[in-house]
Amino acid sequence: MKKLCLLFVTAILLISCEIQEEIYLHNDGSGNINFVIDYGNQLSTMKGFVNSNSKNKINIGKKTDTIIYFKDFIDQNKDSIGLLSLEDQKTINELKNFSMRMNIDPDQKIGKMAISNEFKHISKLGHFEELMQKASSINNKNKETKYPIKYNTGFDFKRKKFKRFVIEKKLSKEDENKYQANIKNSKLFFSGINYKLVYHFDRKIKKVTNKDAVISDDKKTLEISYPMDTLTLNPYLLEFEVTLK
Repeated sequence: MKKLCLLFVTAILLISCEIQEEIYLHNDGSGNINFVIDYGNQLSTMKGFVNSNSKNKINIGKKTDTIIYFKDFIDQNKDSIGLLSLEDQKTINELKNFSMRMNIDPDQKIGKMAISNEFKHISKLGHFEELMQKASSINNKNKETKYPIKYNTGFDFKRKKFKRFVIEKKLSKEDENKYQANIKNSKLFFSGINYKLVYHFDRKIKKVTNKDAVISDDKKTLEISYPMDTLTLNPYLLEFEVTLK
């Protein structure tokens, strides 16, 4: 089953799609995040890729709307998780409040995978990519498949100031070489993929530092979008500060 899931994700990444990071932020700092991969227009292409690369039948042409709660997944794999380091166990347990929704409707060209989480304060929300990697490492005996993560995302919200910033980790020489090799090998996957931020606020936006940000007519939503391969070379493009009215 795990290999089928990996093949499914690989199929998504090998075709043009959009990855969207959507956040609803309330005045008290609470809110929710939706991390969505939209591949609806490429369902037929992905189906051909999966069918030609697997002996197992994966019916991605069937209408599906399913929600998976990470808490249930963690409870079912508690024995395997118990064999991990205390640090890894702590990180994986941070996923308990996450859920994943698979919504497929070929007739309507809908194909979405969404990972969601409600947070009490956005400053506690971070290292999202690292959390996802930890989740995928459950029952994975081949630790060499885990790639070093050099950049994490941080958030800060105080009064009327919101910041999204990048946290760069200092890697060992060995991990730095692995990171650079992974970036080089990922060019095929990232080509044609667009990464979009959509942030909603309760108050109106007074100003934003990112020159590429697009503000909605009601001044409460901003959108920023870049090609994924561009962000791989310069993740700092998604740093910005918002001043609210």
